[in-house]
Amino acid sequence: MRYIRFRYLFTLLLVFLFSLEAFAQPCTPAANPFCFAPINLTVGGPCVNGTTCNGMGFVPSTCNTADNQGVWYSFVATDPSMTVAIDLITNSGCDFSSTVYAGICTSGIIEISCLSGAPSDDSHILTGLVIGNTYSIEVSYNTGGGCGGPNGSAEFCIAVDVTTGGVPNDEPCTATVLPVNVNCVYQTSTNDGATDTPGVTPP
Repeated sequence: MRYIRFRYLFTLLLVFLFSLEAFAQPCTPAANPFCFAPINLTVGGPCVNGTTCNGMGFVPSTCNTADNQGVWYSFVATDPSMTVAIDLITNSGCDFSSTVYAGICTSGIIEISCLSGAPSDDSHILTGLVIGNTYSIEVSYNTGGGCGGPNGSAEFCIAVDVTTGGVPNDEPCTATVLPVNVNCVYQTSTNDGATDTPGVTPP
């Protein structure tokens, strides 16, 4: 009877130790924890897997003040209208945010878009970009929440591409023709996604 009881207790101890090991596995540190050494993204390229693990280069923005991990990416604009898509894969904590900046860390950055997509994904629809200029992206995360831990991290996939669709009447040559009516005929329109027309002086 003692032998059976010992085997039972020993089995429980092994299960407990294996469980602790499984939960205590640290995350794999990110290769881009600092803003001065971002990973460059190829416009139109495949989605790149990333992690905020040990992202020690966190920079606060307007929507990520609760975060404490940050990792960095950059891209060179090939079009005035571009989209940065960040798809959350796993999140062992409570907060997930991303910020797009004009410029690079070593010469100064200016925030142009900030989203906190937890528990969803972030999609930055950017307009007015300068072709040839470099833009920086920070993906940030909070490990200090009630469901996070010091080894927690956000796992995601990030990509950048030219925005498709846009505004159909964005340029003078594609202006929407308005019919002449005796009575009022209302039409719904938007300038969301519209870009500046080169060579045209603003009114």
